[in-house]
Amino acid sequence: FIVAFFGCIGAIKLSRCMLLTFAFLMGVLLIAALGGGIAIFMMKAKVHDYMKKGFEEMIQRHDVNRTHAPVRFVQEKFPCCGVKSSADYAANNIAIPPSCCKTTACNTADPNAINTEGCLSKAQAFLEGKIAIVGGMAIGVAFIQLLGIIFGCCLANAIKGDAYEKVS
Repeated sequence: FIVAFFGCIGAIKLSRCMLLTFAFLMGVLLIAALGGGIAIFMMKAKVHDYMKKGFEEMIQRHDVNRTHAPVRFVQEKFPCCGVKSSADYAANNIAIPPSCCKTTACNTADPNAINTEGCLSKAQAFLEGKIAIVGGMAIGVAFIQLLGIIFGCCLANAIKGDAYEKVS
C-alpha cells in the first residue's frame, strides 16, 4: 500500500521525489522477489530432507486420541500412512490412526483395510510439482516490478526535464 501510494501520488502531483522513492522501494521488493524465487528453486533439492524430518517428528508425537491435523490431512489427501509405510507407527509403538484407512471407517488392525504406502514420496512429488509454479510466479512478479521501476524512473526523468506542464 505504501509503495503504491508513492507511485500514485507521485504521478498525480508530478512529484519527482515521490516517483524516485517509488522506484527505489520497487527495487527493494524486486530484489526480495528474485531472492525468494531463486531460494525456492534452490530449496527444491532439500524438500525431501525437510519433509522426512517433519513427518518423522509428527508421527513420533502422534496421539491417536488427539490426531494431529497435519498428519491427518496428509494421510487423507494422499491415500497413505506413515513416513515410509504404515510400519512407522508400529516402530514408534503407536496405534495406526483412522486417517490411514482406505475407507471412511475401518479396523486399523486389519492390514488390508489400511493404506500401506508411505506419505513422504507422495507429498514430495506433489510439492515438487508446485515448487516450479511458485518459483515461476515469483519471477513473474519480479518482472512486473521491473516494469514499474522503469516506468517510474521514465516519468521522474520527464518531470525533471519539464516535459509535462504542471497543473495547479
